[in-house]
Amino acid sequence: MNSVLVFTGPKEFCNILVLNLRSYLDVSPDVATDINMAKEFMSEKNYDLIIASSETESSKPIVEIADFLTSSGSLSPLVSLGDDPKEELEYDPTLLYSIDQIDDIKSILKVSADIIGVTPKDLAKAPVSKYFPIPIDHFHSLDESPADVYIKIGRGEKTQFLKRIHKGEGLEEEAVNRYVDGGVKNLFVRSLDRLHFVNTLTQQIIKIFNKEPTNSNEVLKAAEIAQDIVAQNIDVLGITPEIIQMSDKAIEKMTEEAEKHPLLGKLLERLTNNKASFSFKHTQLTTYMCMTILRKIDWGKKEQYRTLSFVAFFHDIVLPNDKMAMIRSEEELKNSGLGEREKEYVMKHAQKSAELIHKYPHMPMGADALIRQHHGVLNGMGFSETFSGNLSPLAVVFIVAEECAHIVLKSEDEKLNKRKILFELEQKFKTSRFQKMLQALEEVL
Repeated sequence: MNSVLVFTGPKEFCNILVLNLRSYLDVSPDVATDINMAKEFMSEKNYDLIIASSETESSKPIVEIADFLTSSGSLSPLVSLGDDPKEELEYDPTLLYSIDQIDDIKSILKVSADIIGVTPKDLAKAPVSKYFPIPIDHFHSLDESPADVYIKIGRGEKTQFLKRIHKGEGLEEEAVNRYVDGGVKNLFVRSLDRLHFVNTLTQQIIKIFNKEPTNSNEVLKAAEIAQDIVAQNIDVLGITPEIIQMSDKAIEKMTEEAEKHPLLGKLLERLTNNKASFSFKHTQLTTYMCMTILRKIDWGKKEQYRTLSFVAFFHDIVLPNDKMAMIRSEEELKNSGLGEREKEYVMKHAQKSAELIHKYPHMPMGADALIRQHHGVLNGMGFSETFSGNLSPLAVVFIVAEECAHIVLKSEDEKLNKRKILFELEQKFKTSRFQKMLQALEEVL
């Protein structure tokens, strides 16, 4: 059995955490109630995993534990609950993990399972944390709140969730904007209300999509929120009817928006004015580039629009932030500043995304294989600088389209420079295999 040490306090949370560790990871943790007891435990055995608070009212347990292990020359994987302590520690970064929300039991179990080698199947019934974050932008799409909404204040053990909006209360744009102006990124609902909140928000987004006539800016913003909701919830809620409805409608609208613009400039201007996230702009522009190429090549067909639009929507769906989504090569990954666990996740993201949508009903044929190959590697593990003849022709179209979208966004603050963009593309795609694809892109730049 794996050896685990827990030093978290307060006592009530510690008891719940220990119970869950026993139930889902089949371990019997040692529990330290103060730093001296933790040091005694660590003097007696080498732990496979240590879980500790980043700070309490009077100390920083994770720092003291790391210092003790370093001085003893016996390092163990550490999971810090609260603020990320990496900058304060001289400790092997491959053995250091952090979880921002200290009561996020499910994340603690997931990270701990990865460390000690427990399979995902064993975690299938693991509990969720009490509160779930909802990005503040999502509240712009709601007329009234479908659940009580809370704001998070404080850090570490001082974290509190204060109710700010009652279920059924109207949501005024001015009130939401005040939170945005105050730097609030997320509001929270109880995890038990998560599914109901997502389902209500889904219906509001669908209403925006179905309005006639629809405003392009409003549609793009709704599509961005839809993609974000799917990314946040698909791994936990699964492929629910609401997730399917929202995804299908967003993909349809993003394809329609791409078809509206004969030249790239106007679409890019709309995305920039909407202050869209990198991930969404990347998805919308990749969709646009795919359709541009398909119209030009000899074997391109209209039904392939749906396939590559679907792939564009889901290809990075498991990546939790823009920083990860911007990485395009093993060299960029190496210099990204990400932790080892995050780097491994980026390396495997194509495979993980393909696995996640494998059971999507009525998925375009072969879409999961295209997602797996979208960085030029057949098994979805890592990145490739060369393109095998074994890659699907549609995968090659997607690779070229995505690279063009990436180059455009990389220079977004500058005036669109056709010559510069084409030069970068030609340096990467040098053979005659890509000639018509690059010609197609040249016509819209």
